[in-house]
Amino acid sequence: MIGRIKLNYGRTNKGVNGFSLTELIVVIAIISILLAIATLNFNAWVTKSSIERETRELFADLNSARIKAMYGKQRYTIAVNPLNYSLSNYSSDNELQSAGKQLFNKTVKYSLSGSAVNTPLVFDSRGILNSGFGGTIYVSYPANTGAAFDCIVLDDIRINLGKTAYGPQACNQR
Repeated sequence: MIGRIKLNYGRTNKGVNGFSLTELIVVIAIISILLAIATLNFNAWVTKSSIERETRELFADLNSARIKAMYGKQRYTIAVNPLNYSLSNYSSDNELQSAGKQLFNKTVKYSLSGSAVNTPLVFDSRGILNSGFGGTIYVSYPANTGAAFDCIVLDDIRINLGKTAYGPQACNQR
C-alpha cells in the first residue's frame, strides 16, 4: 500500500530542524566581510616582508663586497641605480673603473633612492668604502608600510640597516 503525502501549507513543523534562508545569507555576509579584511591585512604583510627582504638582500650584498675586498685584497664596486644594482671586481686598486669584471646584476622590485644611488660605491683592498663617503639607500615605497628595515646607512667602515623616519628622508639606524 502506498502511503499518502500530506501537505501542510501555511503550517509550521515544530519537529523540523534547520536554518532559514535569511540566517544563511547573514552568515555568508559576515564571513565575506571577515575574508575581505583578512585579505587586506595579508596584502599589507606581503608588501612589508618584500621590502624587508629586498633591503636585507642589498645589505648582504654590500657586506659581501666589503668582505671580499678585505680578504681578496681587491677593489670591489657596487653600482646602485634606481631599478638595479651590480657588483664588479678589479685586479688592483689602480685599475680603471670601466675595466672591472661584472660579477652580477640584480633587478629590484621597489625603486632605490638616496644619496648613495647613482654613485659608485667603491670598496678598496682594505674593505673601506670611498674615503669620506657617507650615504643612504632607501627602498622606496609609500611610507608607513610597517617594514622593520627599509633603508641602509653607509659609512667608511660601517654599513647599517635602518628605518625611514617621518618627515624629510632620514634613516634611523637600528
